[in-house]
Amino acid sequence: MLALRGVVIPPTNIHCEFCRKVPENSNHFFFHCLVSKSIWGRIFLWIGEDINLTIEELMDFGSIQEKVKNIKMREKINTIWIATMWSLWLMRNTMVFDKVPFSFEAVCTNVMSLSWSWLDRFKPLSSSSFYEWYKLPLACFNSL
Repeated sequence: MLALRGVVIPPTNIHCEFCRKVPENSNHFFFHCLVSKSIWGRIFLWIGEDINLTIEELMDFGSIQEKVKNIKMREKINTIWIATMWSLWLMRNTMVFDKVPFSFEAVCTNVMSLSWSWLDRFKPLSSSSFYEWYKLPLACFNSL
């Protein structure tokens, strides 16, 4: 859409900013690009075995709502999901507009810190530290 509006220069550069192989669209960029999939895979590993979801189900917001019955757990996973989407988008825009190279670690760290800070703001009296969140994310914020 940016290319059609003349924002991306040159307008012929419409390929995915991460893989540079496929014309960019939101479905490819967030879920099917090999780079984005690797981010989702890392986040899936970080969340751990405490969820009853596959990586494909984690990437599908609707599956989370259907499969995760525990509301507290669902709120945490929803927050992580939104932070992942937002972090991917921020990295893409940083690459496009600031000409910064892709950083896998920056995206993953951003997901972890954003989701922790958003949940901490929601429940500011929580005793969960960022270190605890980093080590066992779904065990934190039990008072949600």
